[in-house]
Amino acid sequence: MGDTSWIVKTPEQIEERERKQKAHDKLVESCVFCNIAFRNDLRADILYKDSKYVVFRDIRPSAKEHYLVVTKKHIKNLKQLSYDDIPMIENMIDVAKATLVKNEADPDNARIGFHLPPLVSVDHLHMHVIAPADKIGFFGRLMFRPDSYWFLTVETFLEQLRAKESEFWGSEKMMSNWYVEPYMR
Repeated sequence: MGDTSWIVKTPEQIEERERKQKAHDKLVESCVFCNIAFRNDLRADILYKDSKYVVFRDIRPSAKEHYLVVTKKHIKNLKQLSYDDIPMIENMIDVAKATLVKNEADPDNARIGFHLPPLVSVDHLHMHVIAPADKIGFFGRLMFRPDSYWFLTVETFLEQLRAKESEFWGSEKMMSNWYVEPYMR
């Protein structure tokens, strides 16, 4: 017999499920990236979509190919991630590279990473994929400067996730050690 955990059995479970659905619907309405992921916003140029991720072109591209890989699950930002989320980030990287190849861009000449809070324009986890990296314009080179105070490459972010324990995220210790110390040397 298959998994039956999805079957609602009690009035309390029905009420809880409806409450969660209403909260999800409200979030989708208020979050521009949730709206794109779940409602197929016609203004978004969607390049890829599956049950977990959606990829679309950035509305302010910094190079010929500039995409955002967005989780369908609403995750506010990097500070909500832990060691357990490494497979999700690795999947996002795979989706990003496959989208680059599909659009005839070189994954080896791409800048892939995340903006750091509070310098995030939309409070929904999104990975920037920019190619060719050697053709990023002046402003883009500032905005997407690798491993700066405001932008981390996926490699650096994964390294930090692997090195730190989940309790470390969001703490004052993280703010002083992780953001500042590596760049003050």
